Amino acid sequence: KAGHEIDGDPVFINPDGTPALPGTHQELANQPRVPIPAIDQAGIQQKAKDEGQYYKFIAGVLNVFNPATSSFIPSGPPPPAGSWEVAGTTLKVNDDEFNFSGNFYLEGGDIHINGKNTGGNGTIATDGQIHFNANGGAMDSSATLGFISFSTSEKAININGNGQTFFGSMVAPLGGINLSGNTNTINGGVIQLYTAGFSGCDNVINH
Repeated sequence: KAGHEIDGDPVFINPDGTPALPGTHQELANQPRVPIPAIDQAGIQQKAKDEGQYYKFIAGVLNVFNPATSSFIPSGPPPPAGSWEVAGTTLKVNDDEFNFSGNFYLEGGDIHINGKNTGGNGTIATDGQIHFNANGGAMDSSATLGFISFSTSEKAININGNGQTFFGSMVAPLGGINLSGNTNTINGGVIQLYTAGFSGCDNVINH
C-alpha cells in the first residue's frame, strides 16, 4: 500500500530462481522500501505565479494571478488563443497543434486535453483532475514532472484515448491514475498514491 506495505504471504526467491527455505532469507521488514517522493506543491504553484500562469476559478469565474500586483484578476482562456476554452470550472484544450511551455497551474477546476500532436517543455499541474482524451496524439513535456494532479480522486489523472504517446512523468501524489485507453505509451515515471485502474489493452509504461 503506497509502496510501503505488502499484503498476503510472500514467497522469497533465491538468486538462482529457486524458492528460499524458511529462515534462510532476509526478513521482509529489512528489505528496502519503495520511497514515496515528496512533491513540492507550494513550489510548483509559486513558479506558475512567477510566470503569470497560475489560474484559479473563483465563484465559477476564471482568474489569473498577476505577479505585478500579487493578486488575482478575471481572465479569459489562457494563451495561446484558440487552444483553451472555459467550460464551467473546466479548462479544455481542443487544439490539434497545442504547445505549452513553463509552469502552468490551475486551482479549483479540472483540465481536459483533447487535441493531437500536443507538445511542450514544462509542467501542467492542478488540484483538480487531468483528463487526456486524444486519439493518436502526443503529449510531450521535457520536464521531469510533466503532468501533476493533486486531486484525491481515484482518477486524478485519467487517460481515455487510444494510441497516445506521453513524455514526462505522470504524478498523482494524493490520488490515482486511471489508464483505460488502448495502445498508449508513457515514457516517464508513474507516481501515484494508489492505483485506480489499468483496464486498457496494450498500454506501455517505460520508466
